[in-house]
Amino acid sequence: MMKKFSFVFLSCMFLFVLALTSCGGKSLDVISTIYPGADFAKAVLKDSTMEADMLVKPGVDIHNYSPSAVDIKNVLKAKVFIYVGGEDDSKWVEEEILSSAPKELKIINMFDCLRNAGVSLLGEEKPTSAEDELEEEDAIDKVEYDSHVWTSITNASIIVKAICDALCEIDSSNKDKYIRNTNAYITSLNTMDEEIKDIVSNAKTNFLCFGDRFPFLYFVKEYGINYDAAFMGCSSNKDASSKVIVSLTNQVKKKHLSYVFVVEMSSSTVARTIKEEIEKEKKNGYDGPSIEILTFYSMQNITKDDYKKGYTYLDFMKKNVEALRLALN
Repeated sequence: MMKKFSFVFLSCMFLFVLALTSCGGKSLDVISTIYPGADFAKAVLKDSTMEADMLVKPGVDIHNYSPSAVDIKNVLKAKVFIYVGGEDDSKWVEEEILSSAPKELKIINMFDCLRNAGVSLLGEEKPTSAEDELEEEDAIDKVEYDSHVWTSITNASIIVKAICDALCEIDSSNKDKYIRNTNAYITSLNTMDEEIKDIVSNAKTNFLCFGDRFPFLYFVKEYGINYDAAFMGCSSNKDASSKVIVSLTNQVKKKHLSYVFVVEMSSSTVARTIKEEIEKEKKNGYDGPSIEILTFYSMQNITKDDYKKGYTYLDFMKKNVEALRLALN
């Protein structure tokens, strides 16, 4: 009797584990490789039974991400798949997703959305103080586009509209709801856009210093803001040379800046070093202000804590607006 019970119990456990493995976790209607696409989709899907989320888990560096078999299976079962189309995700998306995607899967490539809307993509740009990172052979005839297109509010609006169009096509019965949600969301984006323009037009300075990576090229270009940074885009470098530190410190002194920026989930090492250098300079007669370190959110990914709190793109952009208000005034 005991042997029979053990056999039945083990068989049930095996089937249970098998079921969990085969379903590969929660089935989603809309899947984005990264946070911005997922958050935009959630805004369009507000009050809908459909659900959206991202592949790259909160707190994970997208540059170290590669999809699991379960990830790929879930994408192929979804209704809409969103990816950036840049260097970070296009290679594995093309190889693992596009090659086997069913015809009914709606695929949104952010780069293509913007190109179709007449937006010119921006090539990676080296900040004044940053050191060259590309090998000479890589730099020849190679244009790497900055992937952080969503940091531009104008671009964000275009991407949101593309997501809305895809959802309206696959779920026409809820078309009016999706359009209504999209229009409300874009109104919020436009209000924020006007607020930023007002801050910039009335600013006392027009310069931002990042003691960190700089994934904000689309943002500063949109508003005509000048900048300097320790590293390009999403550089993998973590330590800046003394030359970079000296150059950024001189920028801070020259422009009498009060703030140095870092990106979210940063070690802040470079920014803290600049702050320390300025404090030394003040002891030696520099009459400029002391330095405070502020965070500017790129939203390429967010922390586990922020994800649990349900923070949105609009929440992070509001934080950026307030940081900008401080730094430019």
